[in-house]
Amino acid sequence: MTIRTNPWRAAVAGGIAVALAASAGLARELAWRFDEAYGERGRGRNELRDPVDVAVTADGEIVALDREREALVWFSRAGRWEKTLGGRRGTGEVRLDRPRRLGLGPDGRLWVVDTGNHRLVVVDAEGSETFVLGSLGSADGRFRHPADVTFDERGRLYVADTGNERIQVFRPDGGFLASWDRRTGGRRDHLEKPVAVAYTPEGRGGIWVLNEGWKSLERFDLEGSWEETLDLSGWLPKGSKPVDVFVDPVFYRVFVSDAGAGRVWVLNRRGERVSEIGEGVTPFRPAGVWLERDWDLFAADRAGARIVKFERE
Repeated sequence: MTIRTNPWRAAVAGGIAVALAASAGLARELAWRFDEAYGERGRGRNELRDPVDVAVTADGEIVALDREREALVWFSRAGRWEKTLGGRRGTGEVRLDRPRRLGLGPDGRLWVVDTGNHRLVVVDAEGSETFVLGSLGSADGRFRHPADVTFDERGRLYVADTGNERIQVFRPDGGFLASWDRRTGGRRDHLEKPVAVAYTPEGRGGIWVLNEGWKSLERFDLEGSWEETLDLSGWLPKGSKPVDVFVDPVFYRVFVSDAGAGRVWVLNRRGERVSEIGEGVTPFRPAGVWLERDWDLFAADRAGARIVKFERE
């Protein structure tokens, strides 16, 4: 999950960010501990098979995206199953094919990156497809195995169009705006298998792109100009596979989900690793991640077929 929307906007706008920045908490060691899990392995309506992403709605509902079941599964914050949309055992009309990521737009709409169908789908609370963006192809506005979506504060969409090795930008109504690809400049600007995107409000705003081909994070401004690179390959352990990225909009820390290492790495603004999440949790193969404003982190755990919640210590 990427910061697919900015659920902290009200807190930041209200000045809470200033208070947080001034607090002594900044000086403490960053640490998270396992708190609880949602769902378990199975094929029942309240069970998961292969969760690949998670989002938390404004009402506190936890939404799991299950790739194998091709369904969305809702849980309450207390862990109670609420509903399943899509798939063979779910309700609603949505039909997905190997979905990969979720996004919550600034207007609260739930977007599904429907990778196998080469599109993005907006799903309502009843499971109906209320809006579809894209189809298979390489022209502007078309996708080839899209992998992720994020939103800036104006509601514009930034889509990791992995198969076409580019980032596409759209208006909130789905109108095409721009495409950033390998031809935008020198090597530092290249996009080699971009698999995740995350909006950061730092400065004038920007987009972090997780570049699987180089195991790097590339930052672009909102017009598509490259700004900097964070090289992950120098310190990632052997067998690492970074798959998702999330940015906290207060301190601009970057959370990188590593399916190969079974960790979520926490980087400071300089790209230095300041913490890791998931040690001692077995099994644990994180996919999409989501950070709440109280610093709780949720991760879709493909190995355990569950959503795992980590609490900030």
